[in-house]
Amino acid sequence: MNKFSTFLFGIALGATLMYVGLKYHVVRATDGFHMVAKSKAELGTAYVDVRNYTANDWSERLQLATDIANSDNDALKEEVAEATVNNSLDSMWQEFSSPIQ
Repeated sequence: MNKFSTFLFGIALGATLMYVGLKYHVVRATDGFHMVAKSKAELGTAYVDVRNYTANDWSERLQLATDIANSDNDALKEEVAEATVNNSLDSMWQEFSSPIQ
């Protein structure tokens, strides 16, 4: 009976993780982890680390950007906007300050 209960626990855990992965983005920002509801069920962006995102990264993940903008988490919105601007400026500064070859 012990092996069967472990098997059932594994099935329940897997089903729960699949449900969360289909319904929510788990977003890692500099202030921690956030759960953001998805508008479209897909596994592609189940976990996203946005700490080093630039404007180009956001243009590649428009659905994630839209879902964050539509969320009620104002702290995450501010954190993402500030980090994106800082990362984009850092990226541009590195391009301009690198020696010409």
